[in-house]
Amino acid sequence: MAEAKKENMNSNEKYQSFIIPKLQEFWKNHRDDYRNSGLSDGLYIPYTFDRYDNCEKKIFYIGQDAPYWIKAHCMSALFEENNIQQYIRLNNDGMRPIKKRLAWGNQTSFWTMVVKTHLYLTTNVWHNDIYKISESDKNLLDTIGWGNVHFIPLRQTITRYGGGDIQPQEYNAVDNALKDFNYLQVIVENFVPDTVVILTKMFDSERYYKGLNIRWWTLPSNIPSRLIQVGDIIAKTKSTRLIRVYNPTYYKFCGTNMHDVADLIKLYA
Repeated sequence: MAEAKKENMNSNEKYQSFIIPKLQEFWKNHRDDYRNSGLSDGLYIPYTFDRYDNCEKKIFYIGQDAPYWIKAHCMSALFEENNIQQYIRLNNDGMRPIKKRLAWGNQTSFWTMVVKTHLYLTTNVWHNDIYKISESDKNLLDTIGWGNVHFIPLRQTITRYGGGDIQPQEYNAVDNALKDFNYLQVIVENFVPDTVVILTKMFDSERYYKGLNIRWWTLPSNIPSRLIQVGDIIAKTKSTRLIRVYNPTYYKFCGTNMHDVADLIKLYA
């Protein structure tokens, strides 16, 4: 009966049925660690926009982490009230307005790369200026799924953005607890994407890929393997293409740019 009910859920509802009990247990065991860790922001929870479930090809983009999000005191208050659903609603609304996804303009950033790459994959048109996209393009941006490898910012990210005084013991306790239920298999099983594009190489791949049967490709010699990895996640019902590239902020150090990396993604997506 429970399985039948789950079949009638959309992808966000399926994910919430998994994540809410995990977050309840996390808060029960680690509320003090979180409050004393020095973290100023709440958890960054994966989500899909309104048209994702009905689009022809489901593409899920995964970044590294996020330095600014819902404030930790707001999350703490809602978790204490056991109102995790309300926190998730705030999380989901965070990037819902199109203008927020376009807020980074044409800078080399996660959301700029996601917007340009997604339109490139779905329309075959590369937009140098995301401010000039059409209304139909904006509708396509509602077919995006997104999340981060890390639910909380990395310590080096917090330092880079001038964050507060992080307490290593408490931070590590929070980070390790969250890793127990934040890994790629959860994304694949609940959101069922056709393609996953990971836009970072800064994570423990053995941990994040746990439980998955990944068949990695041997790429042609003319494809720079330092820039892209391609594989297939093999499952009983379907396979999911897995593409991993650098975070956009590293492209200039690799002698490349967003368009060239998007060309590589398009080649294998």
